[in-house]
Amino acid sequence: MCEVSVIIPMYNSQDFIESCLASVLDQTFQDLEVLLIDDGSTDSSLDKVERFQNDQRLRVLPKQDNAGVAAARNFGISKARGRYIAFCDSDDTWRSDKLEKQLAHMKATGAAVAHSAVLYTTEADARLVKVKTPVSISDMKTRNWIPNSSGIYDASKIGKVLQTEHSHEDYEMWCDIIRVGGASVGIAEPLVEIARRQNSLSGNKLKSIIWHFRAQKRIFSMRPLEIGARAIKNLSSRLIARMSG
Repeated sequence: MCEVSVIIPMYNSQDFIESCLASVLDQTFQDLEVLLIDDGSTDSSLDKVERFQNDQRLRVLPKQDNAGVAAARNFGISKARGRYIAFCDSDDTWRSDKLEKQLAHMKATGAAVAHSAVLYTTEADARLVKVKTPVSISDMKTRNWIPNSSGIYDASKIGKVLQTEHSHEDYEMWCDIIRVGGASVGIAEPLVEIARRQNSLSGNKLKSIIWHFRAQKRIFSMRPLEIGARAIKNLSSRLIARMSG
């Protein structure tokens, strides 16, 4: 038994997985297990993982087929033994005090869910995305305020929440978590660095917008006009914030 289970799905991540694993295993909070789910990688990802095999906290869970990120995360969640469940994508990295700060904040506030600000990076630049706190289920109607690699929840209070195999699967999962566990508390410091890559699904803005609308309709049973109005309001607020900041 451990305090925190960290779920990392991996598929053809040979260029990033070492830095990802190092950032998670080198946390100042050490009572954790790392569940690395290989979703049928065909590159040298598993070879890159070998240098971490002596760390008893790492559990590599190979899957025979490429079933997708939601299936990989769900497989990891089903095997998790920790009180808290956190996520890190294989091309993202954590600041060394991420878990320590989030767990302390959750215990101080009594919250069952937490997230943080993140730093989005590309090959050309980096952009800080400030945190919104707290984030309620009503807030989630406008957008997903919880970047997946920044989120953590108390499974002893909420239970294990699985992802649906739809687009924007993490958005739907965090909505389900907040519905049960209450509002998520955020930390203003960027505790996570999220890489934006040309071939990433989240990096395709047009697809992301379409998938987001579909997710809102599915999660909240919202009508298209309501979704559009909320999207315009949210976009306007973000543009004003950028111009004034």
